[in-house]
Amino acid sequence: MAEFTNGGAPEKVIDQVLAAFESIGFVIEGGRASKIVMKTWGFPHDGVTSAWLTLRNAYKTLGKVDLAEQAKEFARIVSVLP
Repeated sequence: MAEFTNGGAPEKVIDQVLAAFESIGFVIEGGRASKIVMKTWGFPHDGVTSAWLTLRNAYKTLGKVDLAEQAKEFARIVSVLP
């Protein structure tokens, strides 16, 4: 997905990562233009931390600093879960 964030399609990356989260049970409100609200934490898959960081990079590419910081914090949270 890094090629999308570097190649000018960060919106597509955001849509794909949020859909991937949904597919493993995450219920997230916002995340495209507004604050990320975590309604339900999904399955603690090995790739979740990386996915949050990919999302952070896409937000940074779009200049959405607040959303990028939220995604970074969620990456930190999931990285310490058992």
